[in-house]
Amino acid sequence: MIIQRHSAFIFSACIATALVVGPLSASAGAHLVSNTVTVDQVGRVASDGAITLTGTYRCSSQRLGPVLIGSQAVQGDTRTHLDGVVATCDGKERTWRATGQGSAILRPGAARSEATLLHLDFSNGLVPFPAVLASDTGSLTLQQS
Repeated sequence: MIIQRHSAFIFSACIATALVVGPLSASAGAHLVSNTVTVDQVGRVASDGAITLTGTYRCSSQRLGPVLIGSQAVQGDTRTHLDGVVATCDGKERTWRATGQGSAILRPGAARSEATLLHLDFSNGLVPFPAVLASDTGSLTLQQS
């Protein structure tokens, strides 16, 4: 349990850092396969408040270091960060699915979605440099599952 929380904290910290410094480095691999991430327009809310989002992504296999998909659902001032997904980068379009539960419960209805395709580059040493490869935001309808 502690390891999961620690991993979630590290992942969240990397996403936050990438949102600040990522745009500066996002074009570093522009000559590779076009990196994309999308979020489907319909998400699910379970009876316990867990949110599930799905979407698609594509990234190049010519990267050193992991590529992660971070996502969240936003309704009013409430944000629910979902569990991170490790991407398989082979140039093919693939689907992703993430689930998470925030401290405040989101309700079925209108919301917003955000997803980020994030590369953790270890080429400069032991500390990863996060680079945003692609991001997507949009309208979302949360449906009871």
